[in-house]
Amino acid sequence: MKKHWPWLLTALFALEAVMSLRPRTDKEGTMKLNDFGRLPVLLGGRTQPINSVARNSLLIIRGTTSVALEGNAAGGAWGKWEDIEAKGGLTERKWYQFSKRPQKLKPTEWLLEVFSKPAAADQRYIFRIHHPELLGQLELTESGIDRGGLRYYSYVQMRPHMQSIEREARIISQEKSERRTPYQKSVMTLVRSVQLYERLRESARPTMVLNDEAKEFFIPEPDKAKEMGLGIGPLYSYSELKPHADALLAEHDSLRQEYSQLSGQLEMSSKLPQSMHDRFAVVSNRFLVFRPVGTKLRNYQALGEVWREEWRTSFTKEIDDFSRSLPPGMQAINRQRTGQSYDTNAMDRVLAFAERYIQQANQAHPLIIPPADYAADSDDWSNIGKTLMDSIRATSVSEPAVKYAAMVTAYANDDAAGFNSAVTGYTEMLNSKLPSAIKKGKEEYVFNKFLPFKRAMFIYILALVLALFSWLNMSPGLRRAAFQLVVLGIIIHTAGLIFRMYLERRPPVTNLYSSAIFVGWGAAILGAILERIHKNGIGSVVAAAVGYITLIIAHHLSMEGDTMEMMRAVLDTNFWLATHVTIITLGYASTFLAGFLAIVYVLRGILTPTLDNDTAKSLLRMVYGIICFATLFSFVGTVLGGLWADYSWGRFWGWDPKENGALLIVLWNATVLHLRWGGLIRDRGLMNCAIFGNVVTAFSWFGVNMLGIGLHSYGFMDAAFKWLAIFSASQLGLIALGSIPFGVWMSVKRGVLKPAGFKP
Repeated sequence: MKKHWPWLLTALFALEAVMSLRPRTDKEGTMKLNDFGRLPVLLGGRTQPINSVARNSLLIIRGTTSVALEGNAAGGAWGKWEDIEAKGGLTERKWYQFSKRPQKLKPTEWLLEVFSKPAAADQRYIFRIHHPELLGQLELTESGIDRGGLRYYSYVQMRPHMQSIEREARIISQEKSERRTPYQKSVMTLVRSVQLYERLRESARPTMVLNDEAKEFFIPEPDKAKEMGLGIGPLYSYSELKPHADALLAEHDSLRQEYSQLSGQLEMSSKLPQSMHDRFAVVSNRFLVFRPVGTKLRNYQALGEVWREEWRTSFTKEIDDFSRSLPPGMQAINRQRTGQSYDTNAMDRVLAFAERYIQQANQAHPLIIPPADYAADSDDWSNIGKTLMDSIRATSVSEPAVKYAAMVTAYANDDAAGFNSAVTGYTEMLNSKLPSAIKKGKEEYVFNKFLPFKRAMFIYILALVLALFSWLNMSPGLRRAAFQLVVLGIIIHTAGLIFRMYLERRPPVTNLYSSAIFVGWGAAILGAILERIHKNGIGSVVAAAVGYITLIIAHHLSMEGDTMEMMRAVLDTNFWLATHVTIITLGYASTFLAGFLAIVYVLRGILTPTLDNDTAKSLLRMVYGIICFATLFSFVGTVLGGLWADYSWGRFWGWDPKENGALLIVLWNATVLHLRWGGLIRDRGLMNCAIFGNVVTAFSWFGVNMLGIGLHSYGFMDAAFKWLAIFSASQLGLIALGSIPFGVWMSVKRGVLKPAGFKP
């Protein structure tokens, strides 16, 4: 058993990873949430499953990928939040409450609730606030739920304060992000989260339009449904609405025709004199009904006054001619004239009619309606509001909109059979017309369930602990287990990288998040190679440590949003991504690896009696060799970057901050090698220089992204200065520690390490 337990431990973790790849199915009789989560949408310029939208949105808003429904109240009471919130002192499960398994909303289920049950979703504690000044201003210090020092609040608690907070955010937005105070950054983060949530609320709830052919009706608003004695939901069956069908059809047709006629009249503005055309532009730029989505619907009265005045005095004949050109059923049906006057009620009715769509067209977040022609390579997807806007002139609502309404309504009514039928029908329809989107949604859904980098992170930290313990008693079993876990972590890490490359159809490094993953991967592989050669646990420690730290960094970067975002123009070329970016990132990884090996040398020598001469020489050879490797890759990567810059911008070098950072790494590594070759530094000096390489690399990797200037400012960094400063200070502290006299090093005092030239 002593011989085989490392293999059993590794096999256990490997089995768990493989099991995560099995297809997820929902229990019989329950809602097909997994199938719904696989449905494709377009967001951020790329097709992705609804599950990804939900996960990324929750990370931005809450910082987690699930929403707790249960927890603790004051006095130790446990239960659902709505049952215990009156008792106050709400906290999420403590780390030591191992027996508690709180119910949670997973991402897809949470987003479905936002879509279909906004009243319930508004009560969920999802908005994260931790700045005490902001909490005090909002008078929320004594409310919300606590989770390790962070406090969470619901939309219901946020809504009364949003007007004042948004007003303050508009003032703050005029300040450059790098100059904002922590309080100002907290305000902007909160406003961003609330606005994202509000957009999600409008993303799949059809507000109106009835589809007579499908015998399905979208009711305008809850009050009207209540008058008719109907239940919850925007979509109703024909039988439910049959008693009201004639009135609804008449109202709908009348409003649709009014819209079409007034839209045509606006298009006549090209016939107007230039002075009048200018007047139209002033007011119509706020009139969204007849303009592209993206502006607010306002100032109807001003627009109406312009139209009424000019139509009454100058353009009666043109309007009459236009009206007579319409089909017989639409001629002047919505304009009622008394002499030269125009009935303004028609415009008011159309505005009220269209406003319901405009809010959704303006706010809906993911584009959930596929292109009308179902073209595989098209990005002409639409949100629900725009689709319903377009349906005003059509004879029926688009099929995807009707099916989405069926899914949302069934979920709102807890109708599992109806929901499953709607999901299956929509999946089959889309699979027959746009199979590539369905395939993409399924593949990314598997990736989201696999969570390769999270799994690798846990494996690395366990391997690190085992490797460190192996140094205490020099246990070969612990060392083997650590190495095998590192190898397993690298396998899963590699699988995640390949999976991301397949999903993005891109090389491995496309943004700051993926660079963190790639740096950790490269360092882990180099560390595993060192461990395979030297078999002393050092390679495992460094591989696991760097792998874990870089994946932690990547995890925090993922909270900024979609990590598979579309390429910026400067990055939109696979050739340079596969050459310059990949090679220079390997230079980062190897420089970090050399620095962490040097840290092992310093800490083992000072704090433990385990750094003997053989181990010290082994570490010196490792560090020296890796610095040579890092110098080569950093230099080649920097030259390739210059060639890319010449290709993209027409100049090889421009002293851009990112270019300067890459040059700093090359110069520092070259300086260290020259100092070593010239005999200016010895063993300990080489190690201290390698540790300082961590500072140089961290600044070149992250620091330049915080400057917010230069053509390379494309990493999503804003608030990491504190952590960069802490890391740099820690490295300087280690250098100071490594510079203390050998006489106080424990390994030297015990006689196991005998530095050259040192006399006790």
